[in-house]
Amino acid sequence: MSKYVMTMHGSILKDLGINLYSSISSVLSEVIANSYDADASKVLIWLHPDKNQIIIQDNGLGMSEKEINDRFLSVGLSKRSKGNDNRTPKYNRSIMGRKGIGKLAPLAISQSLDILSYKEGVLAGCKIEKDKLLENKGKEPYKPLEIDGKTIVGKNWIVQEGSGTMLILNGVTKSIKRNAISVRKMIAKNFPLLDKDFSIYIDEEQISYKDLNYFSNLEYMIDISSTKENLSKSNNLVQGVSVFDDQGRFKRKAGNKVKVNFSGYSEEFTVNGWIGCINDLKKLKVENTEELGYTTDNRISIFARGKLGEYNILPLVKTNQGHDAYLIGEIYADFLEDTNYDDIAISSREGYIKSDPRYVSLIEYVKNVVSQLIGIRAKDKRMQKSEDIKRKTRELKENEIDFYRSVESLTKVLPVKSKEELVRKASLISNTIVPKEVMYGLDSVLISHRYSSKDHSDFVLSILQIIGVPNDKIIYTSSKNDDHSIPYGENIYDYLRDEFRKDVFICFVIGNDFKQSFPCVSEAGAAWVTSKEYGLFLFDDVKFSDGYKYKPLDFSKVSINLNYLVSEESRRDIKSLKNIMMKRFGLREPKNFSNRVEDAIKDYYRTIREK
Repeated sequence: MSKYVMTMHGSILKDLGINLYSSISSVLSEVIANSYDADASKVLIWLHPDKNQIIIQDNGLGMSEKEINDRFLSVGLSKRSKGNDNRTPKYNRSIMGRKGIGKLAPLAISQSLDILSYKEGVLAGCKIEKDKLLENKGKEPYKPLEIDGKTIVGKNWIVQEGSGTMLILNGVTKSIKRNAISVRKMIAKNFPLLDKDFSIYIDEEQISYKDLNYFSNLEYMIDISSTKENLSKSNNLVQGVSVFDDQGRFKRKAGNKVKVNFSGYSEEFTVNGWIGCINDLKKLKVENTEELGYTTDNRISIFARGKLGEYNILPLVKTNQGHDAYLIGEIYADFLEDTNYDDIAISSREGYIKSDPRYVSLIEYVKNVVSQLIGIRAKDKRMQKSEDIKRKTRELKENEIDFYRSVESLTKVLPVKSKEELVRKASLISNTIVPKEVMYGLDSVLISHRYSSKDHSDFVLSILQIIGVPNDKIIYTSSKNDDHSIPYGENIYDYLRDEFRKDVFICFVIGNDFKQSFPCVSEAGAAWVTSKEYGLFLFDDVKFSDGYKYKPLDFSKVSINLNYLVSEESRRDIKSLKNIMMKRFGLREPKNFSNRVEDAIKDYYRTIREK
């Protein structure tokens, strides 16, 4: 007769069971949370891919035989109760666990689980076999096998520590070897705010939040806290990392109070954390692992009571601008799991009930902070671009003056057949590199379009980029790329007027509603008056034979019908556009041009079909 009995509260095994957890990191996160709640100061995790085994040890309070039965084997027994602060006895920690189902997590990725605990000089333990547990289906108490703790290899550490618990996951069904790196990173992401009295080790190497290296790569940041020191003080794992530079660039703050409107009354809650913009998209690593699929650091996560509550709320708060791709942040909102209110955490830590007023108010708050941050970045980037343009213009003018002084002296000794030949010979004689802007003029390309034709205009942009037209030479007001935007502080019509005074090439993206746009019609008139080169990209019902409807635009120019990109005529016109751009900007023949154009056409048609 076994000493141990496993009881199922309600239909917990059938309805929730072990299928909530699908990855090694999510399982380990539940085990680590239990160790934290047991007042452990250290958790040791050992990955054994050769044995398909994972071992977790902690030096927490440990459990007696009775406590294993009453606590660990009582699935669904909540550690927290409504209205109770629920703190641990030794370190006075806020309890992480709530629903009492995390103890089933190890069986989601293993065939059996050995539990061994040491308390007050006594070892107690049992083995849960998943097949037999599932066969039982909760109809009657399941009785795990008692194990002899003295025979368990590795038990000495918890004995030496004076108390603790050891879990052995046997027959792990996930690839431990392939997922080892991602597991380490995900554990670091899942527990960013644990106190100095709690450390986690995987194969003897301590998990460190510093390894994620967020702050050193931030270009802009809003600190959500009461004081500028609050962030580094509350997060001991990032102490020593400079959050605020000497110029105070990061000294932008947001109020840390969230007002929640409940039925008939409102209440104010405190929120902490940070949201930042990374300086290089390459730093927001995207990883593909067997257990996690594709994961990226382009996210804003919610944490409550020291543990991950929802991995990414960015889709709910983004501004739909290109700047969103640079965002990363962590929001610490303990009020989402305040025991004085209803439990809104979704099982397996995948988020919260979206309709709860606390969640709704937090999302609106984060939206506002994100909007502020994006506004700061967009303004700074536009100012930087404006300054860069002014600087380059000054340099070009200075180079042009020096260049033509040299040309003037050379005309006396060189036969000149053309300006381009003279420029080439001048550069050879003076052993200097003449800027392309001087040889080819201050060229640019304007994509004239209505916002309603953005998908079609995006395709035109992709073709220009495949050809190799520099991004800072493309004017496209609907682009997410800062290089394509109007410089900060410039009036759009004044800026375009100045561009038309230069050597601008216009790509007109023409659909049924083109003539209803005053700016588009104005740009068409300006192109005619100033005799600028242009190309036409037709979609909707617009055909080459409709040219008379769009006078003064000449449909005999390079015209590409976006409805028939697979035709030989369209391919020929795309090549003609390529030749024009190569000549204008002094570009080399693009590599794999035909194949890249084919891919762009497929992406374009796919986008149109989805709409």
